[in-house]
Amino acid sequence: MRKTPTPQQLKDMDKLAKGKLYSSALPPHASLADHLKHDLCQQIIIFKHKKGLKQKELGKLLGVHEARVSEIVHYKIGKFTADKLMEFLETLNPRAHVKVS
Repeated sequence: MRKTPTPQQLKDMDKLAKGKLYSSALPPHASLADHLKHDLCQQIIIFKHKKGLKQKELGKLLGVHEARVSEIVHYKIGKFTADKLMEFLETLNPRAHVKVS
C-alpha cells in the first residue's frame, strides 16, 4: 500500500521548495491513472540510473529535449499521458511489461 503525504505535509514541502526544482508528490487521493504515470516515470528513472545516463543522453534515446526528461525525473505527471510514458519505457526496454494489480 502506498503512503501519500497528508495535506499539511504537502504544504510544508511546498514552503521548503519555494523557488527550487523538486519532484512532485502524488496527492492523497491520486487517481489510478496518476499512480500509473508515477510508476512509469519511476521505471524510466530506474533505467536512467542503472545505465548511468545524464538527462541529455536519456533525451537522445527517447527523441526528446532534456527539459522533457527533467519533467519525467521530477514526476511532473500532468505533462504526460500514460500512453506517452509507456511509449518512452518501451523505447528504453522493448521487453518491459506493465502489470496492474
